[in-house]
Amino acid sequence: MLQTRELTIRFGGHVAVNSVSCTFEPGTLTAIVGPNGAGKTTYFNLISGQLPMSAGQVFLDGQDLSRLPASARTRAGLGRAFQLTNLFPHLSVLENVRLAVQATQPGAHWRPCPDRPLAPPAWPSPGPGHRRPPRCRCAAR
Repeated sequence: MLQTRELTIRFGGHVAVNSVSCTFEPGTLTAIVGPNGAGKTTYFNLISGQLPMSAGQVFLDGQDLSRLPASARTRAGLGRAFQLTNLFPHLSVLENVRLAVQATQPGAHWRPCPDRPLAPPAWPSPGPGHRRPPRCRCAAR
């Protein structure tokens, strides 16, 4: 369970998020809605540790993450996805939606390459004499 208690951030005299307390239960979907500038993204940035809170607490399964940096929150099990709306700007809306749905299916977005073994070899690090791995022929198909 993810929980925030009295989460607040101030930028000078402006309070962007003011004492927000919320509980997010595992397996449920919750929408945070509001107009532009309401503080939705700032709230997520506070939860994930991208911004330092002015006051309040963040808990994950009872563990207080409030003073941990974003990297430590990730190691504790808190994930964050950023809102990117233009990952594939040259694809149609239908193609973008299809890719999103396809990505939820186990193994649907990956297929083995007939030109390479399943486990890639350990390529040397860049340096003198470094060569790129050979290009897979199926990438051009």
